[in-house]
Amino acid sequence: MQSPAESVSSPHHILRRRPSTRVILGGLILPCLVVSGKWGAGGLWEKKRLIAEIEPAIFGGAPECDHGRAQALGELPVERLRSLAALTSVPPCERLSRILHASPAQPFDQFTHAFSLATVRDASMLAPAEALRVVVPELPRIPPAWQHEWIDFISTVALGTARPEIGAEALQIACRQPASTWATVKEMVRHSRFVSRQPAAMEEFRLWMARHGTELDARENREALDLRYTLALEASLPGEAFDASLVELKALPSITAASAALLERAHAAAQLAGRTRELLPWIESCLAAFPEARLTHEELLTASPSAGYKVWVRRAAEIADRFGLGEKACAHHLRVLAMRDTTGLDRLLPLADELGHGEETARLLHASSERALIESARVAAANGRTQKAAILFEEWLDSHPNDRAAVLELSTLWEHSGDAAKAVAILERFLRAVPRDAPAVKRLALLRIGQGQHESALRELDGLAEKDFDAPALESYTELAESLDRPASLQRALRIAGSDPKAVTPALFIRMAETAKRQTDDDTPLKILRDGIARLPKSPSLRVKLAGWLLEAERHDEALAEVLDPVVKQRIDARLIALGACIHTTRSAEVLAVIGPDFEGRFELSKQARLHLAAACCLAGDAARGARLFASVPSERENFAMLASAHLMAGHFDKAEVFARQNIAQSTQPQPADWMLLGDAHMKLGLAAEANEAYAKALSVVSRKIARHSAPGSIAADAISDKPITRR
Repeated sequence: MQSPAESVSSPHHILRRRPSTRVILGGLILPCLVVSGKWGAGGLWEKKRLIAEIEPAIFGGAPECDHGRAQALGELPVERLRSLAALTSVPPCERLSRILHASPAQPFDQFTHAFSLATVRDASMLAPAEALRVVVPELPRIPPAWQHEWIDFISTVALGTARPEIGAEALQIACRQPASTWATVKEMVRHSRFVSRQPAAMEEFRLWMARHGTELDARENREALDLRYTLALEASLPGEAFDASLVELKALPSITAASAALLERAHAAAQLAGRTRELLPWIESCLAAFPEARLTHEELLTASPSAGYKVWVRRAAEIADRFGLGEKACAHHLRVLAMRDTTGLDRLLPLADELGHGEETARLLHASSERALIESARVAAANGRTQKAAILFEEWLDSHPNDRAAVLELSTLWEHSGDAAKAVAILERFLRAVPRDAPAVKRLALLRIGQGQHESALRELDGLAEKDFDAPALESYTELAESLDRPASLQRALRIAGSDPKAVTPALFIRMAETAKRQTDDDTPLKILRDGIARLPKSPSLRVKLAGWLLEAERHDEALAEVLDPVVKQRIDARLIALGACIHTTRSAEVLAVIGPDFEGRFELSKQARLHLAAACCLAGDAARGARLFASVPSERENFAMLASAHLMAGHFDKAEVFARQNIAQSTQPQPADWMLLGDAHMKLGLAAEANEAYAKALSVVSRKIARHSAPGSIAADAISDKPITRR
């Protein structure tokens, strides 16, 4: 329990009591202190005022959160309090500069530490990015005792303000301080990885380990070795990662089969560093620890070696082979072969011949697998001995005629030797035994394309199941079908392409629809476009294409439904289709509302489009606008048919009849459509007899054309006489 003397030893302590206590103390004790002469009245109240100014800046208005420091603040002399209080009126950046550049009058102590940390933590005083800019360069000036708080602040703010590189830089500075710990190093590496600065982190890691590595306990030392390995690989320093692995290998009391995991890490780093030869003795020591190492070649043939032993024997053979260690390489390759693995046969055979182990190799080869013959054929082919390889392949196929892999290899062998005919013959023989084998069909088609036999190649691919097409085969199929003008095959190729979601585009569906249109007169092309819209509902080009075809088919309401969809209705081409369709319906006013009252002023419209718009205006009741638009198209020979048709749609039947007559009069050879147009105008005027006469003349023209096409030699005559008429 405090003595009475202790309980009043500090004015700050007195002022921190409960309000009722402060009243009593203020009324009784403080006058006594003043009378006693401990403080002058002016000094007491100045100190009280200074503390009241300083506390919010240091403690955020809550000094009870740091009672010890608050109590110590009250015990400071007035001069020190004045220097601290003077900092409260200085702008944040200048305040930090004064604090961090400590002087005898303003030393960096627990109060200036709290003062500056509170300044940078208060976002209302200093933006986080600005705080980082000011503090990070000055970090080395902060005494080590308080640096860890600054490091925590900087790293947290750096990540929060998307500036992790600043946090990494601050942590690298922290690692250089004597008080830094293994936890500081790990945090530094974490931040450095986040910003891809592994080389800089590796350098700091090395420096820290040189100073403090002996202070780590067993667990931390294990972490340090792992971190050195992974960080070195990330920093593109595989040699250092390999060195770290060697340190671990040398620390083992012995190399056993259980060392394989550590050896695996070392092997990965050694490969990247190009130092696998240094690892070979360790691999061989590990192999010697496996029980399989005590088995002879003959015993290995009937044994079931572990996967680990197989892997390391193969690696030892590869390393020894790469570095020209012939005897070692041959010994390891022989053990690989004794385990019925022929993957290294292409290297073993020349080595065995050179080193005098040919007989043993041949014995193992024939004992290891019935596939020795085919493997020998492959080795001969790889060494450029085409004739020898072909003989061995044929010998193998005599007893294994359905071995597709061997067939494809032999076909490729003949192709590469320049004998494409033999390559084709091999595949044809195989396909007679195994019809529709997909790899063989694709290979045969490719060979036929190379020989210029495109019809045959297309026929091969036509017989291939859709599920068996890969990208190259499908590309060839599409090109062949298109170049040979085979719509059915092209349609199939495009449909197969459409089964891949990645290949689904508006262009694909449009191409499919156009191809289908060449084959059929039914709704298949329209269905293809509708399927495309269902899969790509935001595609404007599909809707415009569909609407155009619907307009051609005189399915006007369906065409309007497509071009008035929100996806396309703002497009100029969609609006033109809408104009062409609406004049055949009762929806002209709706279309005019969409295109706007100044459509013809904003766009340069064709004569046909202006006439469609004129008819739509008349049908919607805007006769004045319609008249202006009709007047914009000159009454000339080339425009008579268009004017007649537009006036007919607008309900101007008399004008339509005049232009239809003028159109026929100026034509040297009126077409059926010209007579039909005149007949329609007569019918609308109630002139049934004249209308029937015009329709009869249209039918007569059609009959004469049919008769000409039916007559012998009519095709040549048509080519000369029945040319399209250009109206002028």
